[in-house]
Amino acid sequence: MANIPVEFSVSVTGEVTGETFKGVFKAVPRLSHRDNLRRDQLRRDLLGGRPEDASPDAMNVSLVFSKIWVHLTESPSWWRDSGNGVNLLDEAPVAAVFDNVARIEREAIEAVKKQAEKQAEAAAEELKKP
Repeated sequence: MANIPVEFSVSVTGEVTGETFKGVFKAVPRLSHRDNLRRDQLRRDLLGGRPEDASPDAMNVSLVFSKIWVHLTESPSWWRDSGNGVNLLDEAPVAAVFDNVARIEREAIEAVKKQAEKQAEAAAEELKKP
């Protein structure tokens, strides 16, 4: 299956600044082995020299941003200008982007499962034929 980036939009108001965040993003639905290695490296880079000593909050933030960053292929200027979200004061735009990335990933997995089920049903029907 092709790993074509999927477009999504966000439009949220920041809970701290009251600023409106609108824009179009694109994210790949699946990650390669290299992408997963990069995600882990990004996570460790965010946590600093001793990631094992990071607080639970820092660990969660690093997991969220590393997942977003490795999936995104395009983003609006306000996202890029804010260090790809990490310098934002508001959580709402980050949550909106993360939720969409997770949805795109989940939908890709579900599509593969459905395709496999259809193929299994077709194969079972073929076996029933004389």
